[in-house]
Amino acid sequence: MRESNATFNDDDRQLAIPLNKLFPAHITKSSVRENGNRFNYNPTFRIHDEASLIENIPAYVYAKNENGETVKTPVTEMVDGKERQKIVNGAFMTGREYQYHKVGSNFPGFSFLDEAMPKNERWKNQEYVDIIEALQMEFSKTKDGARLLFVMEDEDLLGLPCYVRLGRVTLPKRVRNEDGVWVETGDTIQITKAIEVCPWETGKRMPLTQIEELYRKDDEEDELDDSDDIKF
Repeated sequence: MRESNATFNDDDRQLAIPLNKLFPAHITKSSVRENGNRFNYNPTFRIHDEASLIENIPAYVYAKNENGETVKTPVTEMVDGKERQKIVNGAFMTGREYQYHKVGSNFPGFSFLDEAMPKNERWKNQEYVDIIEALQMEFSKTKDGARLLFVMEDEDLLGLPCYVRLGRVTLPKRVRNEDGVWVETGDTIQITKAIEVCPWETGKRMPLTQIEELYRKDDEEDELDDSDDIKF
């Protein structure tokens, strides 16, 4: 083995993601796919640096217990001679990215049906309406108060501000078979996603040039660090 100057303490572990909290974010990636009269949206939300203003987050890490199992473990510190759980702000969440996935759905993102539907079927567009309005886009209305819906495209979504609530989504586990085809194993996995989109009333739209600069810097950092980080 070779000596190294690198060190690692238990408190150097990456903090666990706080679930069911709202974090300020922007849409920095967008994928809109058209399939007939259905539009499927799969946006990516990037946590904004104003996450540092969120206080009183109990700190946890994932670490192995005495049985060798990886478990969520409180981070502790000594205060006035007493051990207590460490409390942090949300700065460690800045720059993390999450895709939207509604809890209970097997498919990521959300969709819009671009067709005139009878009243008893219009609920099919309620998720689309709720998310677009949470992104502070306004629909004009008819005389009787019905919203006149429109189709959002990639360039319409990029940079829009909002709050996102993070949560764990249970999905079927898939692996590639010997033919290279993805198949379900019968098991499930849990993944952290943006499970709700809420208005960020004071948030400002992020310019496209700023989004491009963010990913240019990310690419440069990836070139400098080829290691694979395990994220929980």
